[in-house]
Amino acid sequence: MLDEANIVENPKIVVNRTVLLECPVSGVPVPRVRWLKNGKPLVFSRRVRRLSAGRRVQIVRARVDDTARYTCIAVNDAGRLRRNYDLEVLGITVTITRLVYCIIEVYYRLLRHMGNTYKIYTALNVKTQRQTQPTKH
Repeated sequence: MLDEANIVENPKIVVNRTVLLECPVSGVPVPRVRWLKNGKPLVFSRRVRRLSAGRRVQIVRARVDDTARYTCIAVNDAGRLRRNYDLEVLGITVTITRLVYCIIEVYYRLLRHMGNTYKIYTALNVKTQRQTQPTKH
């Protein structure tokens, strides 16, 4: 049996975060669980960990190349169940885009402020120059 109550089918996380994918299965006998990444067996490592007798996969310090379709397959004598997760790891480009947008916004406001100050300074300077220029007779 597959309990889908708390499943997020298309999880999105920011790069360098940890994500936990769960295959919440139960049954008698206890199902054997295996995981695929884009249709191929998932390779586990210190960063991509198999937890809870294979029912969970934890990806630590997620990278953009972790973006993929992850599939858990649970098998026992009663049959086979399959669940897909389309994980998207939002990379540095998203962060840089937001950062650049913020910098541009601050720069625009600064220029607008400086422009007004410059106009005021220029107006004062012109008035001062006109007042000090000798008049022709």
